[in-house]
Amino acid sequence: MTRKHSQVTLVLCALLLLASGSSIAASLDDAKTYYKSGYYKEAYNEVEAYIRVNPTDPKGYSTKANILLALALNRTQRALWVEEANLDSILECIETARKYSEDYDRTYLEASLFEVATLTIWGAYDTAVDSAQIYIITPYMAGKHTHEDITIDAWLLIASSLEQVNMQASSAVWAYNEVLTKYNPSPEQHYSAVFGRARAQSHYSDDVAQLQKAYMDIVEEFGDMVYVDAGSGATYTYTEAALYTLGETLLERKERQLANEVFESLIEKYPDSYFAARAQWVIR
Repeated sequence: MTRKHSQVTLVLCALLLLASGSSIAASLDDAKTYYKSGYYKEAYNEVEAYIRVNPTDPKGYSTKANILLALALNRTQRALWVEEANLDSILECIETARKYSEDYDRTYLEASLFEVATLTIWGAYDTAVDSAQIYIITPYMAGKHTHEDITIDAWLLIASSLEQVNMQASSAVWAYNEVLTKYNPSPEQHYSAVFGRARAQSHYSDDVAQLQKAYMDIVEEFGDMVYVDAGSGATYTYTEAALYTLGETLLERKERQLANEVFESLIEKYPDSYFAARAQWVIR
């Protein structure tokens, strides 16, 4: 899984929490269970049946149901289990969810964020950027909503999308800088922005020196900052992560000798680091 997909997966998981709250109608419980267990086709069928019976119920369940349906459609289509599921059908579900929400309330914005994430996954990068601007960022700047966390996630998805578009690395760096200089990101968002910016900076050219500078700038600016990885539970500094990521990236560039030097430096300076064992395995 690429870093881009990892970032997008985190967004999708966050949106799934919306669909699994205690306020959801009991009849959606089977769909939620199926989805969490990886049975996306069954989840799709359950939610579709629910929406047919309850197309516009007044308690907001239809909004959540449509988001869950879109999630299930997304996963089933990518697994080729539901032939009729495609990007348009997923976006239609999201638009329906927005329609059942109040303009710019949290559910409306989370549905919009899921739309941006979906467009990014499907490679519709330009449309993803436009959607993030129209539905989330511009309204935030105009004072129509105050959900900064969702706005930051939208910026991160914009930056991730721009990284994939030819000759847009500098724009991606700008988007990551927006997060770091104009907002108050969570630790996870800050980490994503810092390392995303370095990744985008290293895309400017094939110059290895540019690549090294991008990650050593992290060491200089944020070196002692500690990050707790929610997935693994590991704790490490930005310096340790920067050195390991630099080594990995050098390997991808076929710079084995330089990569080994970086890994050896990491092992020597941080022998007990979460990344030290991984570095030792790589250089064997």
